[in-house]
Amino acid sequence: FKTVATNKFAGHKVPTGDPERFIIIKLSIINNNSVVKVDSFRIGEHWEWYPVAKKINDNNLNPGESRSYQISAKLSQGNYIYTMQAFKYRTTEEMVAYNKLGDSYPTHIEFANRSFEFEVK
Repeated sequence: FKTVATNKFAGHKVPTGDPERFIIIKLSIINNNSVVKVDSFRIGEHWEWYPVAKKINDNNLNPGESRSYQISAKLSQGNYIYTMQAFKYRTTEEMVAYNKLGDSYPTHIEFANRSFEFEVK
C-alpha cells in the first residue's frame, strides 16, 4: 500500500520554523484488532546539538514536492484495515525532559487519519 505526502499549498519547505519540528507518517495493516505490520516515516531536519550544533539530515518537503511512502506484508486470507496517521511534532520527548517542561507539555498533534478496509481472498 502506498501513501503520498505532498507539499501542495505552502510556499516554503514543510515542516518549517523551528528545526525541532518534524512530521511522522505512520502506516499500519490490522487484522482482527491485531497489528500485522506497522512502519513510520519521519519528515524534517535532524540535528546534533552538542557539543556544536550540526545538521545531520534534512528531508523536508520542498514546495510542490510529493513523496511516496509504502508498507507491505505477506497476508493470508481475511479482512484487514489499512491505516495512515500523520503527526506534527513541535519537539521530542527528550527535549521536554531536558528542559523540564513536564509530562503535560504538548509535543505533537495528529493532523490526518485515514483508513480503509480490504479483503484478501
